[in-house]
Amino acid sequence: MELTTTPDPGNFSYGEPMDEAERRRTWPHTPDNVMLWRMLTDRGKEEFALLATISYYDEEHQRTITVPDVFSEYTTDLTSVPSWFTWLVPKSGTHLPAALVHDGLVCDPDQNPTYRLDPPGEPLDRIDADVVFRNAMRDAHVGLVRRWLVWAAVTTASLWQGPRRVWPARNKVYYRAVIALLVGTIAYLGACATAQVFDRGYPWAWTLPWIPEGSWWSEIGYGLAGAIVIPSVLALAWGKYARAGLIVGIALAALFHVTLAIAVLGLAYQGLEWLVARAVRAGIGWTLLVAAAVGWLVALTMFVLALG
Repeated sequence: MELTTTPDPGNFSYGEPMDEAERRRTWPHTPDNVMLWRMLTDRGKEEFALLATISYYDEEHQRTITVPDVFSEYTTDLTSVPSWFTWLVPKSGTHLPAALVHDGLVCDPDQNPTYRLDPPGEPLDRIDADVVFRNAMRDAHVGLVRRWLVWAAVTTASLWQGPRRVWPARNKVYYRAVIALLVGTIAYLGACATAQVFDRGYPWAWTLPWIPEGSWWSEIGYGLAGAIVIPSVLALAWGKYARAGLIVGIALAALFHVTLAIAVLGLAYQGLEWLVARAVRAGIGWTLLVAAAVGWLVALTMFVLALG
């Protein structure tokens, strides 16, 4: 069982840097002696080119996975984490080598050969690449909780997109439905629980029977119990991927309020940036900047008061 195995950082190795002439031709502005070169896309998104190969020995299948196979075809955004969750799983860190290998593995092997196997074998499906990612995070000394959270998240994304190269349409429809059911149910019940704990009555809010009237702390405790039991039941619909559904469900339920607060702050900040940028271009300047900042603070205060 992967839970009981110990890290083996020796499963990672680095080498085969891009030939100097090829590097200058492919990425002409890169500095010397770098492994990752940062660049920005046309829309300002960060991308990185890997200028030296990274290999990982997959003990489970006794094979070595090397990324990239073709330097010019490989770019990565490091760890693909929504900005709202980078406080929990940062874009870079001890898990980065595993993330780089995983990025290479989940590319379409028929169109973009970004890895090679030794000994050669069939291309890995996304769902198998996710397991390699989890094991590689273990060997990179990533903590148990974090690596299983990350594995569950990427497995959920794989189920949504189609984890196998041959994946019947009915399977995709089914798993998208159970993922949507899990996320939607947790979001709704989380909102209902919040309204109930803060004694707020809303027409849309269902009074949750497992949270009896009592002290604030007792209601929180019953709410946390529901955040474990309900995702556990819903995860059964995920079949052999139930572990991923269970972890994602409990994490979403337990982190509901943190995620909501960060989402509100993030949207408010992005809205402020959008407004100010257009004000500056329109020549309105400091007046609208101050007004926007005051409006942002008022909106944030109203949100906090509504929770209280």
